Amino acid sequence: MHKDKIVLIGASTGGPGHLRKILLSLNDNIDYSIVISQHMNSNVVKSFATQMQENCSLPVILAKDKLEIVSGNVYICAASMELTMQKSRVLLVKSNKEDIYSPSINNLFDSAKKLLSDISITAILLTGIGNDGAKGMLELYMHGAYCIAESQESTVVYGMPKQAYILNNQVHVMHLDEIVEYLRNV
Repeated sequence: MHKDKIVLIGASTGGPGHLRKILLSLNDNIDYSIVISQHMNSNVVKSFATQMQENCSLPVILAKDKLEIVSGNVYICAASMELTMQKSRVLLVKSNKEDIYSPSINNLFDSAKKLLSDISITAILLTGIGNDGAKGMLELYMHGAYCIAESQESTVVYGMPKQAYILNNQVHVMHLDEIVEYLRNV
């Protein structure tokens, strides 16, 4: 049986440019959905999603509470979000968990581990200051997700991917160009 696929991407400092490169490189017939948690002020995230929609061949949606995830779409979290399954549908719901980062990558990644029996998950942690996403990525890896940390060579700030690798040196380390190529063929 074919499993639905979701790619989760977490990013912080340097992330908007990296995300732009990724999204503009993908054609409009991907057979998976992408959910992005980019540390960004809530006042700016709407214009970022609009810019991505105007320039990307894929539908880009600003994710709000109780939004169904559909293959072929890109969702940019407007706040800390979690994935949940309801009646065989995957939904993004607003997270009630407190975190110093917003939107929280850890909350998004951690919530996805319970979907792995039904959904194929790839988690990607891009450039950024701090450690958000590292613990969530470890949890996903331990539950069977494919996990990628951006390499130091292509990051703007090698904080978050470095922390993911420190917690789990089994994550796949890839240059941004390799991540783009992976997503073209996943």
